[in-house]
Amino acid sequence: MDKGIAIAVCLVACITDLRCRRIPNSITYSGLVAVVLVRIASQGADGLEACLTGLATGIPVIGLSLKRPDGFGMGDAKLILVLLAAFGTNGVWGVLIACAGGAAWGCVCGARARRESIPLAPFIAAGAIAATIPW
Repeated sequence: MDKGIAIAVCLVACITDLRCRRIPNSITYSGLVAVVLVRIASQGADGLEACLTGLATGIPVIGLSLKRPDGFGMGDAKLILVLLAAFGTNGVWGVLIACAGGAAWGCVCGARARRESIPLAPFIAAGAIAATIPW
């Protein structure tokens, strides 16, 4: 259920990111709270530990967003934290897929992408869906 919430949050974020090039805090924070509460309710202390472990793996993402906010916004970083809270360390595969997809799209768009932001939420959503696949 927690993974479904994360995927739903990613899909809603896709809509706002494609329309406005931003992901509102109301989406990311409510999604993060819902994921954490569902994991705690269903798995107890183990669920909380898995959430915290996943969130800890996302610390470099926050650092990247703070260093390059023009290329990787805080909305994208917080959406990745929702993914990592839901999937734990298995969500790292989703993050890698999201980053690879975003980078590939940036290369395809070329010069146009340098002038305008690239919506990363669709790639994060694809990564969340890919993280559900047992590797």
